[in-house]
Parts: sequence; C-alpha cells; structure tokens
Amino acid sequence: MRVEASHNAKPATGTCYVAEAPQEFDEKGKELGPDAQVWKTYVREADHVDEELVDGWNKSMDVILIFAALFSAISTAFVIESYKNLKPDPAEISSQTLLTISQTLLLIANGSQPSITSPAPEIDAPPFQASVKAVCVNVLWFLSLSLSVAVSLISMLAKEWCLEYMAGRTGPPGAQARRRQQRWDGLVKWRMRELIMMLPSLIHLSLLLFAIGLCVFLWEIHYGVAIPVVIVTAFAASAYFACTLVPFLYAYCPYGTVLSRLAKQFMSNNAQPGRSNVIQDQVTANALNWMIVNCETPRSVDIALQSLAAADEGLPTQDLEKHHAWVMIKQRLEFADGDKQSEQHQKADELKLTSILP
Repeated sequence: MRVEASHNAKPATGTCYVAEAPQEFDEKGKELGPDAQVWKTYVREADHVDEELVDGWNKSMDVILIFAALFSAISTAFVIESYKNLKPDPAEISSQTLLTISQTLLLIANGSQPSITSPAPEIDAPPFQASVKAVCVNVLWFLSLSLSVAVSLISMLAKEWCLEYMAGRTGPPGAQARRRQQRWDGLVKWRMRELIMMLPSLIHLSLLLFAIGLCVFLWEIHYGVAIPVVIVTAFAASAYFACTLVPFLYAYCPYGTVLSRLAKQFMSNNAQPGRSNVIQDQVTANALNWMIVNCETPRSVDIALQSLAAADEGLPTQDLEKHHAWVMIKQRLEFADGDKQSEQHQKADELKLTSILP
C-alpha cells in the first residue's frame, strides 16, 4: 500500500490505492482508559467476529427449523397410521361381538330341538397383545418425532440466546469490551457453540430412526416394497458414516459431518501449535497459482508474481509454467517504470528469477 509522504512528490500517474488512517496513540497513563485505542480496536474486531459467527448460527438454525417442521408433519402422518397397531382393532371387536350374538340367537332358535343343539361359544377372547414389529416401529417413529420437536424448541431458544449475546453494544468502548468479554467467557464456559453445532446431528439421528422404522414397517407388509427402501437407507447411512470418518484420514477433505468437526476441533485444541514458516512445496505453489489465475485485481496478481522473486529450486513450477507465470513476470519487468521500481531493484529481481526461470 503506497502513501505519499512529501508535499513535493510528483502526482501519481498510475492507479491510486486508499491508504489506511494513521495510527492514533493514547495519552500517557490513559492506555487502558474507557476510551483507549485498545478498547476501540477490541470492539471493532469483536463486532466483526461476532456478527459473522452469529449470522452463521442463525442461518443454520433457520434451516433446522424449516426442516424440522416439514419432517414433523410427514412423520406425524405415519405415526397416526402406526399407533393403531398398538391397540385392538375396533372393527375386529365388533365382528367378534356380532358373531357371538348370531351364535346365541341360533341356539335360542334351536332350543326346541335338543338333537342339534351345540354348546355355547366361548365369549371370553384372549387378551390383545401387539406384535414385536408394531412396538418397534412405533418406538422408532415416536422417538424420531419427539427428537425433531425437541430440536425445534432448542433452536428457537438458541436464536434468543444469539439475540441476547449481540444486544446492548453501546456506551464507552471500555465498557463495551468488558461486557462483550464477559458474555464470550460465558459462551465458552457453558459450551454454547458445541450445543448449537450438535443440533444438526440430532436432526440426522431423527431421520435415521424414522428410516429404520419405515424399513421395519414395510418389511412386515411386503418384502418387495421394503427391499428398495432398505437399500436406499443403507446407502445413505453408509455415506453419512463415511463422511464422518474420511476427514480423519485426509485432513483437508471437503466432506464431513458435525461429529467429525467437533472431534477435529477437540483434537486441534489439544494439539501442539505447528510451525509458522512457509515451506516452498506444492501447497505454496498451488496457492500462488490460484492467485495468478483467479484474482480479478491486477495488484493482487502483481503481488503473487512479485513473491516468486524469493522462490528457490524446491518450489514446483509445473502449474506456474502452464499458466505462463514466467512470461507475465518478464513482461512486467520489461515495462516497469522508474516510479514503481528502480533499475537496480529490477536487475536484482531479474538475477533472482534467472535461477528458477525455465
């Protein structure tokens, strides 16, 4: 970023870039006062971080609430049909009663003919007992429905917690910073982030319970209908568990679930901090190549090309050569004017690049 420091400097003929405001310093003894620069900086940075964090939580909970409402409506229709298998069928009871009445009337009508009389039918029917499959299906479906409703309730409460966390950010910067830090400490202590991250997993568990119950329900009705549903359920469950396990085998795999993210977060908190030195390997080359290919701002591309002056022989150059990085560097060196780079610096960079140019 370029800043004009002299009034006698020549007016810039190229692109102008906005300079940052000069750093302000506090008076001696007021470095931790209510209006100190440190608290203003804290409030600015904290607001940016909290807005991004809470916005992500709210969007996630909006999706959860919509999905839970739709899922509850669908599962309720199945529950209404399945719970009937847990109690005697009224139609069957009525038919048994009518059969008993008809047999009794037949005995009365034949009372004058002892030769054709028959003993009275047994009126007491055996007690009703629901089948094991019916009990299993209803346990799975009712548990799934209860879980989705509970997740909806927690999501609504969590949105209120987020609103409370972001509220009241007024007053002197020092007071704001202390109030925000106390809320953040409470958020960390009571593991609010982990709780909100677990909500999608509970919805996933609710879906799994419903799918298993559906497989059992259809299996009792007809095998031909149940087999395709069982195959789809098994495939979806296998894919989910695979997405949970793969991130542990490949650190930067894009797939993952809430369980894998929580586990990796716990492992990263207990891990030793890695070294901060940038190694000139394939990852560094890919990062520079991405900047050259994808950055729309010419200045960003120039910065990426300029950084290659510090490249050594260990930096892979295949992708950079593929996208003509060296040609672009040569063009910029040829047309560089004195305002941007002196001849001595230009020759020095040329000598550096000569060692790695193809």
